Amino acid sequence: MSSELSNVYCYVFNVLGKCNLYGEVTQFRKQEQHSKNFEELMDWLRDLIKLCENPRHSEITAHMLIKSDEATVKITAKVTNDDCRICSWEWQGENES
Repeated sequence: MSSELSNVYCYVFNVLGKCNLYGEVTQFRKQEQHSKNFEELMDWLRDLIKLCENPRHSEITAHMLIKSDEATVKITAKVTNDDCRICSWEWQGENES
């Protein structure tokens, strides 16, 4: 992955990590322009939010791997009853930046 593209992704994830995505995730509707990876990420976050509706799982930290032709990104999210954040991401693979 080019360092320029990596920097863009790092910036986006940094901003997202500081934002509560709960509303965006619960209101998300798939659209034609969304990539398969983006839809999978939003579905995964929505599933984590649903799990938090169970009183036994009031807080969940989980990991997801998103693969592309160039690299794999390990995303960590933390979800509570009304808060959903991407906490970290790690580039994996031969073209790490």
